[in-house]
Amino acid sequence: MTDQNYFDVIVKVYNAVGLKRSSPFPLKIISKYVLFPLLLALCGMVVINLKYKSQDVFGVVEVFESVASFGQMLIRKLILILYSSKIEKIINERSLFWSYDYLGGDFSSRLNMKKNQVFTRLKLFWLMCCVAVTLVIVTPIFIEEKSLPSSCWMPTDNKFFFIVVYILQSIFFIELILISPPTDGFFLFVCTDLEIQLQVLSNTLQNVHIGSNQEKCFEKLKQCSVYHRFLLNVHEDLNTVFSIYFVLQFLINIIGTTMQFYILSNTPADVTQVMRCIMYLMTVLFQGSISFLPASNVEIEAEKLANEIYCLDWYNSPNLKIRKFVLFWLMKAQKPVQMSGGGLMTVNRNVFLQIPRTSFSICTLLG
Repeated sequence: MTDQNYFDVIVKVYNAVGLKRSSPFPLKIISKYVLFPLLLALCGMVVINLKYKSQDVFGVVEVFESVASFGQMLIRKLILILYSSKIEKIINERSLFWSYDYLGGDFSSRLNMKKNQVFTRLKLFWLMCCVAVTLVIVTPIFIEEKSLPSSCWMPTDNKFFFIVVYILQSIFFIELILISPPTDGFFLFVCTDLEIQLQVLSNTLQNVHIGSNQEKCFEKLKQCSVYHRFLLNVHEDLNTVFSIYFVLQFLINIIGTTMQFYILSNTPADVTQVMRCIMYLMTVLFQGSISFLPASNVEIEAEKLANEIYCLDWYNSPNLKIRKFVLFWLMKAQKPVQMSGGGLMTVNRNVFLQIPRTSFSICTLLG
């Protein structure tokens, strides 16, 4: 399967969930104007439930577990609704990325292998989501204390209303599986694209010889500089789309993992419950790696590109125009290319490692 085929899978799923501007009209109506208001209503019922569970520590844990689960759904859906134009802009701009097939040899093979590995990671994540959601939905069948997949306030004891809420929660957990590729998969693929394109740009600069034809050399440098600016713009747009997502996802992941650690260490052992908790933890941490590690990889490649620009031997060029041009380009390239979470946090592997550490510390304090 080619690179374009990989990304087409993401776009097709995005279109199928009814949140893309070009999605079929009936799907848009169902997704935006039927399911989304119902999701907001269920989120409200989950939060209200804290009022009735606040006297019991396990009840509070149950509520926060539900908040984390529904928060995962809500933040992803909000991103796809609020930033649909930016997302489609990035999708269209991918067609302007440089092809690296002409480079041939080990370099091209290595980049293709990286693409395959990324797609394998995405499939593994999707499979883990399917297993985790299945366990969440069927847990009430095997555990008497669990009446719903996620705990929430019930305004009535009516059995029919209970069944409706159970079905709705199941639908939204299944929808979470469907909207993961257009959010997590989209971010993973675009970050990988940016990482690869920065490597391609570095490779191109290695073939620029300052001492050769000065005019031809200057034109090539301008072309590379313009393309570098284009990649930074794509990176900026991607950060705009996912900026608030990073902050909320960080908090939701901490809440979710803390609750699972607490349940595992303070509740009676039950095979179904233990499997559910372990699968939840694995999925959340794997999802975090899909967000934080690719962003960190782009930052690393951008630093390598700045070093590659410096190694051009531009300072020995007899052409003053080239020396000035490379100097200003180098100044811009030295600015860190980092993803930011609402201006509150830098998205990198160090922050990702804080999630399990912080969660375990909070769990220890609660215990």
